[in-house]
Amino acid sequence: MRWKFEDISEGTVTTGRAGGAEFYVTRGKRLIALDPDAPYDYLKLKDEALIAARIIQSDPNDIDALIALGKWCLYRNSYELAYQFLTRAKETGLDPATKIQKISASRQKEVPFVLLMAESSWCAGHRAEALQHFKTASQQGAVTPYFSALQESSLSNQN
Repeated sequence: MRWKFEDISEGTVTTGRAGGAEFYVTRGKRLIALDPDAPYDYLKLKDEALIAARIIQSDPNDIDALIALGKWCLYRNSYELAYQFLTRAKETGLDPATKIQKISASRQKEVPFVLLMAESSWCAGHRAEALQHFKTASQQGAVTPYFSALQESSLSNQN
């Protein structure tokens, strides 16, 4: 199976060492291993982001549109933009415990909004805020105590 999307010249899915599927792409002379659902996730998120961009122009406080744009920015590694969109969604009144659909072609998964906030905060360099979001996620039972302790240790050491 082969795909062509964005600046990736060629992609293929093959069986990995552990028996699961692996998605490999070439970008210039680099070989990059990605999630096999990446092309599908990319297209779904892109469609959501385009719709959200239209909605946000008429209603800049539309929570679903802000979340969709935040997820798109996270996926595209535009962390500060993701942080800004998700923070606006939170300020508009979104409950941090609200479950948000995570995109994946092979599995349906919902995560608490607070985990998206934690990820965007951490990646955008807002370490103290990320730590607080991870603590909240732990209190909600969204992450294991072990994962929470790892995150706290990592974020505390980076400050």
